[in-house]
Amino acid sequence: MIQPIISSPVKGEINSQTLKHLVDKINEVFLVSESKLWPHDGTYYRTTVEELKSFIEKGQIRIAKMDDLIVGLIKVYQKRNGVGGFGLLMVDPAYRQFKIGTQLVQVAEDWCKTVQLSAIELELLVANDFVLEDKIILREWYGRRGYQWIEKTAFETLYPSHAGLIQVPCSFEIMRKKLN
Repeated sequence: MIQPIISSPVKGEINSQTLKHLVDKINEVFLVSESKLWPHDGTYYRTTVEELKSFIEKGQIRIAKMDDLIVGLIKVYQKRNGVGGFGLLMVDPAYRQFKIGTQLVQVAEDWCKTVQLSAIELELLVANDFVLEDKIILREWYGRRGYQWIEKTAFETLYPSHAGLIQVPCSFEIMRKKLN
């Protein structure tokens, strides 16, 4: 099986056209998977070029490439003392059969271990009043990887700038995995 090459891009390595393409792909993938949560009138965005560029400059992005195409990415960072986090996990749907998401999460976990963090967390966005099948699949997938639910937090508490965009009441299920 062809394996992706996963790396941490450096400032200036990804040109503005590629950044724009990545942001469009991220926003498209998240809008499709969370279609019942967000408006479809063009106001929704998961990230922006400026935000993604900032994450790259901070060394928080890992990209997966196949045949010189960026086919996935993940943001990894230190949330607080001793705890890392990841988010913005995106894999181009055309490449999901290569288990790139699994490899990107492993890279995030490995980074946390390298910088001697004892745990890693993720925020799984869920609707409060109904269930999305994709979220059940993700919750179970993370569970098989050793992540455990620790708390539920209101969406607007963590992302007040996006609170006006969300169409239905939502929360984040915070899941944590101990790394040592």
